[in-house]
Amino acid sequence: MFNNFPFQFNFPSQGVECAFCLPNGQVIKVRFSSDQKKIYMQRQKRRFMLKQNILVLANQIHNANSIAQINTIAKMNNICDCCDYSGLHMDAAKYSLVAILESMNRFSELRSKMCFLGSDTAFAKLIADLERGDVTVLQKFGLDSILPSNEVQKITQLIKSNNASGEVNDNIAYAVAGGGLFDGIMLREKSFNNSSLFRTLINLSGGCKSGFSPTGCSSIKSIVDHEVGHLIDFSRGISSKKEFISYHGSLTSSDIRSGLSEYACHSIVEFFAEGYSEYCNNAYPREISKKIYSFIK
Repeated sequence: MFNNFPFQFNFPSQGVECAFCLPNGQVIKVRFSSDQKKIYMQRQKRRFMLKQNILVLANQIHNANSIAQINTIAKMNNICDCCDYSGLHMDAAKYSLVAILESMNRFSELRSKMCFLGSDTAFAKLIADLERGDVTVLQKFGLDSILPSNEVQKITQLIKSNNASGEVNDNIAYAVAGGGLFDGIMLREKSFNNSSLFRTLINLSGGCKSGFSPTGCSSIKSIVDHEVGHLIDFSRGISSKKEFISYHGSLTSSDIRSGLSEYACHSIVEFFAEGYSEYCNNAYPREISKKIYSFIK
């Protein structure tokens, strides 16, 4: 699922006022200082750099003995700004973080989109705390030098306007693209906690067998890779490019259903994410997923 903030986050070339456009047409304007604008622009250019061998780091994650330790590993290795897998099964947190690590190692610009990693409930609590005026939340996201504290209420209104505060539908995971402020990938606690993980994995296996999901995509990693695909798409604008739209349009619903998945028929952005996930998880990717992956340049 792709949960895109419904606004254009652009600093004008002249001045330091930013306009956020909400779904109802309302425009929220937030004022930034010149220094805040400069720091924000630098934030968008962040790249991921491994501090150690990726296999060593992946093993550290898999050998972690608590959620708190997983969160700490993510922060210490600059995988994200804020990490909180509270409420999730340990395996869900571990496989999620390793999947993200692998994609970031391939596409270093994803670092600028990894503002939050964790559970939906943890994210919802952070946003609720921010709405109550807890500015330490800005520090956790690395935004205390960017977002004016007196404009926090406007920012939280913006987040909640698109239901991006953790109160989501039946999707088990989702990606949020929010102008480099609160972007990230979240797993739904109700689907990945200690009591529900096994049932979720059974459902994923059934979805894969039925064709609802792509071949090879019945794991936690495949779910996270799907969401990573959304952030790659958002970052590079692939699904809005003429060549990709043309390729997508050349396929019938039947082609997509049989050659990729049922869910890929939902929209062009889901088509891309499903293709990315299959390419990363199917030992023998099919032609559609290989073609989709070729658009990542």
